[in-house]
Amino acid sequence: MKNLSIVFVTMVVILLVSCSDNKQNIVPTSQNSLGLIVPSADNTETKLILLNDGRTANPVSGIPNFSMMHTGSKLALSFITGSTHNGVIDINVTKCTNVQDSVFVPKTPRRDTSSLSGLFKGTFIKRAGSDSASYFAQILFEGTNFKARFTYADGSISPSVEGKFVVSDSTIDFLGWHFFGGENHLSLNYSLHQNSLYLWTTKNGEFISFALTKNIPVTNLFNGSFSGTVGYRVPSANPSDTATTVLITHPISIYFDSNGRYICSGVTNSYPGAGNGKFTIKNDGVNTWIGNITFKDNVTAADSVLNGSFHYQFSDLENHNLGLFVTRRGISYSFYLHRN
Repeated sequence: MKNLSIVFVTMVVILLVSCSDNKQNIVPTSQNSLGLIVPSADNTETKLILLNDGRTANPVSGIPNFSMMHTGSKLALSFITGSTHNGVIDINVTKCTNVQDSVFVPKTPRRDTSSLSGLFKGTFIKRAGSDSASYFAQILFEGTNFKARFTYADGSISPSVEGKFVVSDSTIDFLGWHFFGGENHLSLNYSLHQNSLYLWTTKNGEFISFALTKNIPVTNLFNGSFSGTVGYRVPSANPSDTATTVLITHPISIYFDSNGRYICSGVTNSYPGAGNGKFTIKNDGVNTWIGNITFKDNVTAADSVLNGSFHYQFSDLENHNLGLFVTRRGISYSFYLHRN
């Protein structure tokens, strides 16, 4: 019994030490910072606070009217840190003062343009007084070149803007971007922390802001297992009814890996049959959520399995819901799949 007691006490001590170690990274600390209210990269309805050390914070308490405050507002904050979720730190605000006339400059400027490599996407907002507009935005950085495009609320896509960019202290100057009237460049303050990029400026009383996160590489866009249905329409079985078609659907799953290979479960006695092979992706480099995917089966070039070019489209920012569309032998097939 004495030995059992010793074992039990030892286990409790180990458990307590382990718990203590796990909490070391989330010990609450009292801090002060200047903050800028920015939209979330996920949606324009959610607001966050960009701290001047580059972190993004969610005020879980201490600012009762925070959801009503305008993006672009500047705050002097005292707060106690909490846990971190998806790169955003929870803070309990103990003191908050509006300091709109203060100059907000992140303390970690970066001149290295290599840190701005790749595709960033998220939300854009512009506000003048009580009027505001918001939509999705994507910016691709390649070397010293950029390519940007907006997706509006009605689903339409703006023409792409292309040019060169120059990083100086805590600003990025987009050369060739005619955003404000006749000016041939757009200079924005910026903060890059981990994979979160914030861009903003105020000009002629108008505040504009981008809240972007770095996108996964295009090679990993399809990585994982997707399942759902493939559907197509056939004429009505009634010979006298030539106007009606019947929707036929079958369950299907497709697995993609990051090396450009796929496995399709197939549909028995219908299209497509089971198979596996390689795939390639083609898009404009900015709107990666839409483009073409080409399948090449390892065994056959027949249309009875996945072969040839398909139009693809992701219907959500997280790239979870995938649509594939193709016409084979005069029949249009639609694949509606969800990432497992």
